[in-house]
Amino acid sequence: MALEKSSKVKKDIGKESKVSFNEHLFMEYKNLEKEDTDAAQVKFLIENKGYFKSDLVGTFDMALSKIYNMKAHTMKD
Repeated sequence: MALEKSSKVKKDIGKESKVSFNEHLFMEYKNLEKEDTDAAQVKFLIENKGYFKSDLVGTFDMALSKIYNMKAHTMKD
């Protein structure tokens, strides 16, 4: 099962800019069996959004069960 969410595009970012995500993404998976939850992965893709195409900057994967077991089921810095 794939569920996709996106953040807003950050504009006017130069080479010396420091970008902060600073957004909330809420994802709700309903009626999952424990085995499905234990096997599920959350994948973050960071892209440089161009006018005609996007360039992949990096990725980050995490087990859904790890986020579920965090305080308040929330991943924070």
